[in-house]
Amino acid sequence: MLKCDTTADFLAALPRLVGFTAPDSLFIVLFSGSRAQSTVRVDLPDSEAGPEVAAYLDELVACLRSAQDRFGASPPAVVISSSLSFAEARGAPWRRFAQSLERLLARNGQRPRELCCIAPDAWVSFYDQTPPRFGRPLAEIMASRVHGGGQVPTLSELGAFRDISAAERAAIAHPAQQRDGCGADAEPERQGQDAHGADRVEPPAENIRDRVSRLADPRTLRADETAELLAALSTDAGWACAFDELAHSEAVLSAGAGKPGAGDTAAVARARARLTAASDHLAYLVPFEATAARPALIALCALAWWARGLESVAHRQLAEALRIDPEHEVARLALRVIGSGKLATLPSARESAGTMATGASAAQAGASAGPASAGAAGFG
Repeated sequence: MLKCDTTADFLAALPRLVGFTAPDSLFIVLFSGSRAQSTVRVDLPDSEAGPEVAAYLDELVACLRSAQDRFGASPPAVVISSSLSFAEARGAPWRRFAQSLERLLARNGQRPRELCCIAPDAWVSFYDQTPPRFGRPLAEIMASRVHGGGQVPTLSELGAFRDISAAERAAIAHPAQQRDGCGADAEPERQGQDAHGADRVEPPAENIRDRVSRLADPRTLRADETAELLAALSTDAGWACAFDELAHSEAVLSAGAGKPGAGDTAAVARARARLTAASDHLAYLVPFEATAARPALIALCALAWWARGLESVAHRQLAEALRIDPEHEVARLALRVIGSGKLATLPSARESAGTMATGASAAQAGASAGPASAGAAGFG
């Protein structure tokens, strides 16, 4: 639990509690009493004034009201994260925007507990009666006792699919003997070819759920575990098992969000940790899959990141899946699930999940036969 006594403390804690930084963003931190409960992040508008800004602010206030219905009506804290510097703005960036937001919130009976701006060269609280024209030094944030040090990823880095080397790919193409045992009396595991023509181990059906459960373990995946997961998730049963895990964890988080003031229960904390591990692992697995076979796995990955509370990451990933195959049924289903607002609310999702891996398997077969063809401390 991080205790913030000053605005500098609050700005120092924000990246640690949210898990990322994001320039040109507006953060609304929701509270239950004095405890941060969740965070809403939206892109800043293109400019500080104009008709589009008025519409933006109206939507923002409506979003805040809806969030407070879930998390409690304590005054929020608002942070403007600006890529425009104080020097470039010749003063505090986004000051006019902040004033417009404050007036609109006041008309709706709200006064944020904090309204501040952080830029590349300084920061300021708009509640400071005598703020320095060019802001306060960032060193005050760095010197805060709650500053964790180290590097925090940017939003654009979260869930990004990295490039992998041929050596990394080869390390999982022929995995070591599986850890679940292959004794003389054991059923031999079926061998298939992955999208690169290399042998891939396809697990017996009874082992699939155990292997998929590895997604919830935050430990770094070994080469053999990576191969096992790729094989399991390319099956109907494996995809459905993973979908079930995401839906269960998301339901636990949603239920916890409906109890303002309680903080994270043990069940909510476990669900949050499982979703974090699963989303990180799935983003790691995607680059090992052949391009034509990726959309189904990317769709699962995007659902994990959305359930974790990072919808912008999910949409970025689904855009990549649809770039590979604009008509991909799995990616389009994932978009509908996200649009429904809850994994469990789309009646056909669970049934459709059973066919998710079929598309991936077909894509793998086509790729192996020839050239691949593109066919939520508290801040949530």
